[in-house]
Amino acid sequence: MGDFTMKRKTIFLAMVISLTAGCNPVTISPTVQMTLTSASAATSSPIPPTYTLAPSPDVTLTNTPDSGLVSRCLAVEDGEIALQTIATGTIVLGRGFYGDRSLLNLQTGVEYKVPPASGDVFSYRWVISPDRNLLAISDNLQNADGQFEGMTLSILNARAEILEKITFDKTGFSNIRWLDNQNIILYTPQTPEDGTVMFFNPFAREQQSISNTLPDFYVDSYLTPGLEWLIEYSPDLEWGVYLGYVQDLRAGPIIYDFIAKQVLWKPSFAGPDYDKPMWSPNRDKVAVVASRQLYIIDRSGHAKPVLNESQQKEVHQPSWSPDGRYIIFWNVYDSLTLYDSQSEEVYDLCYKGDHLLPLIWSPDSRQIAIPAYAGESSNLIDIEESKVYKLTAIPGIIYPMEWMNSIP
Repeated sequence: MGDFTMKRKTIFLAMVISLTAGCNPVTISPTVQMTLTSASAATSSPIPPTYTLAPSPDVTLTNTPDSGLVSRCLAVEDGEIALQTIATGTIVLGRGFYGDRSLLNLQTGVEYKVPPASGDVFSYRWVISPDRNLLAISDNLQNADGQFEGMTLSILNARAEILEKITFDKTGFSNIRWLDNQNIILYTPQTPEDGTVMFFNPFAREQQSISNTLPDFYVDSYLTPGLEWLIEYSPDLEWGVYLGYVQDLRAGPIIYDFIAKQVLWKPSFAGPDYDKPMWSPNRDKVAVVASRQLYIIDRSGHAKPVLNESQQKEVHQPSWSPDGRYIIFWNVYDSLTLYDSQSEEVYDLCYKGDHLLPLIWSPDSRQIAIPAYAGESSNLIDIEESKVYKLTAIPGIIYPMEWMNSIP
């Protein structure tokens, strides 16, 4: 893996806390008290930069697929073209791994700086809402002695205006995710064997926790650096997927019915796969990686493998398009692969990537951005046109980190 991924793993490992085991029946009850801090007036700093697209001489493209898949090779677009002429929406930029963050409106070229969190930030995470209108950022805060002293959760719009900002006096949240467009899941690792998470509505300031006794639930440890998920709930909380022991001491994704309290599906073999499950946009299916294969699983537990027996399998970083039609992923380590759910075809895009970085969809499902290290050139792929563009390198910037709808 690339340096960027290894940095994330190292940082996550440093955050891991000693966990205590516990098993509880299904409960929904108030959680810990927290200190709430109201949002201050948001400040936006319009910066009129120039972002253009240039030819991609360093993108490795081949004429034929090499993984037994149908060919849908991308063409390199020659010549420079202004980014805003082919892309819309607002992208999230980052300056260095712990640097400033900003939101760039591609239509206007205006960049809005995200107001910094108060205190010393040890690490942060960001995630956009399912409707792509809101950005949630969590900042783990440290004191002068390097000890955790809390976390801030900020909800921003596409102009980087803070709509809500909450300070938690509780530490140890390992991850965040939007359950729907109102509620956020905060993962609480103090009780690793019962799948406890906290649901928080930042607008109503309401919080609840939910716990389920889960068979063979995986216990997080220092043996799995970079592990970013243990359990994922469906929006209706009736079913989901968790990381559990599948074979001997090997872990894999297990699909579970929380109402019937039974396993719906689990892989027959556990491989070294810990990719985060991805919910479909309408939230009725989940895509999981198991034994290097990609499966699409529905509410009944029916699992559809994406790759057939004749195709090479080593799936990483699957990402569902906002319209639900496509899933893009890395296969056989560095080959970009596209699954079309309408035709049920799997395409080798004849594109080789240097780093297995997350794949970022545009809100209209037309384009995919492949992030790069700070100071390097990232690439933009147009699915409809089957073309690839090279984004101009911006010194000190990692982009895009996410892609939102713009505010008119």
